[in-house]
Amino acid sequence: MKIHLQQISKNFGPFQALRSIDLAIKAGELLTLLGPSGSGKTTLLRIIAGLEMPDEHGAILFGDEEVTYRSAKDRGVGFVFQHYALFRHMTVFENIAFGLRVRPARTRPSRGEIKDRVVRLLKLVQLSGLEHRYPSQLSGGQRQRVALARALAVEPKVLLLDEPFGALDAKVRKELRRWLRELHAEIHVTCIFVTHDQEEALELADRVVIMNAGRIEQIGTPEEVYDHPANSFVYQFLGSVNTLITNVSGGHARLGDITFPTGLANLNEPNSVAFIRPHEFTVSKTAGAKPSLTVTLKHIRPVGAIIRLEVIRADNGEILEVELSREEYRAAAPEINDTLHLHPQRLQIYPPDFSI
Repeated sequence: MKIHLQQISKNFGPFQALRSIDLAIKAGELLTLLGPSGSGKTTLLRIIAGLEMPDEHGAILFGDEEVTYRSAKDRGVGFVFQHYALFRHMTVFENIAFGLRVRPARTRPSRGEIKDRVVRLLKLVQLSGLEHRYPSQLSGGQRQRVALARALAVEPKVLLLDEPFGALDAKVRKELRRWLRELHAEIHVTCIFVTHDQEEALELADRVVIMNAGRIEQIGTPEEVYDHPANSFVYQFLGSVNTLITNVSGGHARLGDITFPTGLANLNEPNSVAFIRPHEFTVSKTAGAKPSLTVTLKHIRPVGAIIRLEVIRADNGEILEVELSREEYRAAAPEINDTLHLHPQRLQIYPPDFSI
């Protein structure tokens, strides 16, 4: 089921939650709405579900059919919340079957059909054998899979997930992300997933919609939005970043003794902000032939497979963060208070009117 949102706005009193959103969602894709708290992503999801109505002048199309003011029960969507919302007094089987049992008699499947569908879903979500347990007897990850199976039981045209893994610990979230990707590849239903977790969005999505202050900042594949951020907000939101003051003129940026082309021929600004990610530095104890930034090493922090270095620029006292693989760290062998030389591999500068 393809979905098309046209000029969707939403105000709650004086607060403008959504500002003229246009978004085309492809049939069968897994789309992630990503953004900080208050960016409008959950409001947009609830409007797609029919749990909130947009302000006037907007339109929502499911396929070629307009559903803008149709109720949630008439839209054919499945909704999975962060906090499971399972019925504690019902078994796993009854929780999954609930949406089928409460249908009007004319559309309700037979008892045998309901049983067959629930058994298939239990196998699909890898919970076969647990159908007689109650929610209190399950782990958090198992409960969330029951909630997902219950949403799928009614055979929705669209599956909506509102931060479904937010209440789980990091290890379980990672396992469920992998599992959901595999499940989506099997069922291929149009799926819209809300999260504020950048890693989750980049790992799960076919495409990512990055939102801020009720607007869409960028839409693209995980690789596109991470490697080619549309503006400074996207760059800073997606992962760690260093911000450095640089002098820009004549299409070039000057950073210490290093000169970079900017692609911004008309920008002349002595105090522009340049962005560089911590892993985009090469590090050496000797200056070498290329110009470099001279820094002093102040802290070393091993974090899993990477080593984070906190350094201070010799020319202006800016604090920078550098990430090295363990192999790079062993090769450089830096020690606290060492003088090091950094060479940025890539530098990104945005025109001032692109800044958020």
